[in-house]
Amino acid sequence: MNHLLRQSPNVYRPSVDGLRAVAVIAVIINHLNPDWIPYGYLGVDVFFVISGFVVTLSLHHKPQTNFKEFILGFYSRRVRRLYPALIVVVFISSLLALFVMHPGSQERLTSMKTGMFSLAGLSNLFLLTQRTDYFGISAQMNLFLHTWSLGVEEQFYIIFPLLWFLLRRSRIALILIVSLLGVASCWFQHALLEQHWGFGFAFYLMPTRFWELAAGVILACLAPQVWALMHSGLKNVMANYISVLSLLYLFYIFNNGSGVGKLGGVPLAVVMTVLLLFTLEGAGWLCRMLSLAPLVAVGVRSYGLYLWHWPLIVLMRWIFDINIYTSLVLVGLTISLSWLMYAMIENPLRRHRWRPHPAGELALGSLCMGMTTLFLGTFALTGRKAISSYSPPAAFPHLAYAPEIAGTTINRERCFKRFSFTSNVDLSVDDLRNCSITPKKSEAPTLFLVGDSFAAHLSPIVSRLREEQGIGVEVLLRAQCPFPSRRSDPDDDCTRFENVRFKRLVSASQPGDVVLLASSSRELGGEYSDHFLHRLTQITDELMSKGVRVIFQSPIPLFTRRFNPVCRYPLRWFQWDAEKRCSLPNRQMRQVAENRINPLLVQLAPLQDRGLELWDVFSLLCTPTVDECQTHRNGIRLYRDHAHLSAKGAEFLYPSFLRLWNDDAKRR
Repeated sequence: MNHLLRQSPNVYRPSVDGLRAVAVIAVIINHLNPDWIPYGYLGVDVFFVISGFVVTLSLHHKPQTNFKEFILGFYSRRVRRLYPALIVVVFISSLLALFVMHPGSQERLTSMKTGMFSLAGLSNLFLLTQRTDYFGISAQMNLFLHTWSLGVEEQFYIIFPLLWFLLRRSRIALILIVSLLGVASCWFQHALLEQHWGFGFAFYLMPTRFWELAAGVILACLAPQVWALMHSGLKNVMANYISVLSLLYLFYIFNNGSGVGKLGGVPLAVVMTVLLLFTLEGAGWLCRMLSLAPLVAVGVRSYGLYLWHWPLIVLMRWIFDINIYTSLVLVGLTISLSWLMYAMIENPLRRHRWRPHPAGELALGSLCMGMTTLFLGTFALTGRKAISSYSPPAAFPHLAYAPEIAGTTINRERCFKRFSFTSNVDLSVDDLRNCSITPKKSEAPTLFLVGDSFAAHLSPIVSRLREEQGIGVEVLLRAQCPFPSRRSDPDDDCTRFENVRFKRLVSASQPGDVVLLASSSRELGGEYSDHFLHRLTQITDELMSKGVRVIFQSPIPLFTRRFNPVCRYPLRWFQWDAEKRCSLPNRQMRQVAENRINPLLVQLAPLQDRGLELWDVFSLLCTPTVDECQTHRNGIRLYRDHAHLSAKGAEFLYPSFLRLWNDDAKRR
């Protein structure tokens, strides 16, 4: 291993920092507006390859020591390099969030929690446990969403130094082991992407990203030898032509993806980055261009630019809209803060020892991280209290598709969040006590509200019906699990949820009771699955044989443009122009909505012949006399976001449901 690299690792490579600059610029532009560079987020994958490449060169440069000195030295350098800037950004951003983000917002609480986990290098795992869709609008309001990539790198740093130390005397063994792990990682990511539930795991987990960093490791081990063996003519072609073509193709990937799905462009981005780093072994056109002082200056400060840009974008979203003018302001702020932080914090603390011994540096770094985590934890607790006590005004939607039945034990934490994003879907005594309430009137029936978040947003209807009719209520809800489920898989949590709830409905419902089913209608292929139709038929037959009514809410119009989450909360004085932005309706041609929904209604027709009652809300939300469906009616916002109803939207549907409720009572 002593002759692993023919080129001296002491030689600083400014062109690598230039490539870092390209990557961070692509990421920032994509985050400002995905339409400008649709796949610019793949710049993070470029960072992964560069990180594997650079850390390998760094380890080779260090003198051979015993394991204790090696590992303490490695982690003390990582702490000095990564954590001062991270702590500063997390601390200052969190302070600003206390003033800017609404105290009752789930976004502020989630941001604080993500910040806490980022300091431990675990934010990617936290975001995964929260089922955070990196590309979803709610995720775009998380101050520290971008730290998921730091979590991946920090977890990689746990494994790779151990491999290096164990195999440091055998270049071939190191390359072989890293290659095998890289192939396994790539296969694992691909296998997860094949599963309907696997995207989050494929995106956030370090084992599914290991192969990208491994590509940089292998390149650092092989590039100098391969380059030295090449003919001078081929070196010239690689350095002056192939390198430029590779960079141009990387730009093409940033703009077009070149793959299926959000991660489809990752393999090509990794390959192009490896090729670019290899060609930079020669001093060609691209190497000289990437070594230009402005690009190198950006690359050297890329870590600070990456840390600062995202919290500033999120905070700006709470105050202004993101447009070309505010984007220029954001870029200016990001550059200013990152330059200042590099000069005053990053560079000085990285280059100077904090304590005489690496163990002391690790202890001091851990103390600073712990104090910052305690600070965030304090505000996370107050944020949780603010959310639990926050009651949105009538003009604003419910906080998080929450089932809230006024004056009862049924609330979001107990009866919605409790069953969501967990494998524990069995009903306990506490669940039944908290989420089931008896009728206020002895002759009144019980309404069982069953489904996913598309059932939860109907809670104002259930609450008002209890107030006026004295009904009993039982809420059985799980986020992202339509009821019935769309597939038959006994190991799937949604299928298990369906089975448990069905048994509960059969055992608890009495003649005259009502089961209201409402679920997402975003069906694969535009049709309900055979399993769904079979189970819905079974549920209808079983319950109707007991004299229980089964009401199925028809699909509702969905809108493609997402709402700004800021509009979910009461606006404040500094949110300039927000009232105007939040009052703008989304529109969709009625014919487009009908083309999506009509095939589903056709599939439900045979079940109506068996007694299933279809509650037609589509014609209410999308009036037949107009050509467009809208999210607003007479200036009132009926939707919470692009798909879920607001509290006002549920109230708008209440008279229709009341007529359906009373019509059956009259028939009986």
